Amino acid sequence: MKDGREFDESAEIARGDPRKPISREELLAKFWTNIDFSRTVSRENAGRFVKMVEDLENLDSVKRLVDLLVA
Repeated sequence: MKDGREFDESAEIARGDPRKPISREELLAKFWTNIDFSRTVSRENAGRFVKMVEDLENLDSVKRLVDLLVA
């Protein structure tokens, strides 16, 4: 810090790891935060992406997912 103080923190297991999972709601909140921060992916495309992922077994090509998130 500017006043010379130092802070240090670590975690043995990061949140989101299978041993320390996060909820679906937390995952979606993080996703939307990153979409907004990026300012390169529209919320419309991000919404389409989420719907496709939720029905992934019926997706004919992963390229469709990538196309939604590439600026």
